[in-house]
Amino acid sequence: MSYALSAIGAHTMQREGPRKCVQRDNGVRDLPFWFADTMEYVVGARQTDLLLQTGALLTTEEALAVGLVDEAVAHDQVMSRAAAKTKEFLSVPDTARHASKMLLRAPMAERLLASRQEDNASFSAFCLTPAVQASLGKYMAALKQKKTK
Repeated sequence: MSYALSAIGAHTMQREGPRKCVQRDNGVRDLPFWFADTMEYVVGARQTDLLLQTGALLTTEEALAVGLVDEAVAHDQVMSRAAAKTKEFLSVPDTARHASKMLLRAPMAERLLASRQEDNASFSAFCLTPAVQASLGKYMAALKQKKTK
């Protein structure tokens, strides 16, 4: 869910390496509007269109190229780089950071708030579908198996 974190974060970084950013499962057909909205906010309309249609899994380098993450960082430098970026952002007055975020993100936030009940009902119904329940069951079984090892 890097796209969501990218939308709420001031700066995003991902560890370099073979891991991939998960966009969506190709089996999911009814995406909530906010999924596409937040992704479009981060990577633009054309990339959102391509990524949602293909369900692509992106490497760190690909995520960086489309703007899903701001920076690729070596594994041993993640914490120090994150601390440095945090210090950099905290050097800007809170009111200035907040005002700039709200200027750009207020319309999306208002749309989310206006459709909260509908989205909650839709998400709850989605979670109760047989496919999602089966996936959750497999995930829970894997966690139990991992715990007993």
